[in-house]
Amino acid sequence: MKLTLSLGSNFGDPKQNLIKAVNLLVTEFPGSYTRSRYYQSPPYGPQDQNDFFNIALEIDTEVSMSPFEVLKV
Repeated sequence: MKLTLSLGSNFGDPKQNLIKAVNLLVTEFPGSYTRSRYYQSPPYGPQDQNDFFNIALEIDTEVSMSPFEVLKV
């Protein structure tokens, strides 16, 4: 199963939040993975918040789940 995810954070230490998220996901879905470089984007909607730090993550895993099950993880 190939998972392609877009991850973003704009609170606390956004880069550290993304590192923790990637580590959790690759532990939960063992296999090979690739990730994009970090990129920064302005918030969508209310502008009185911090910019987002984002990455794209692709995991090729043997774990098979529905999209809703993946979101629960």
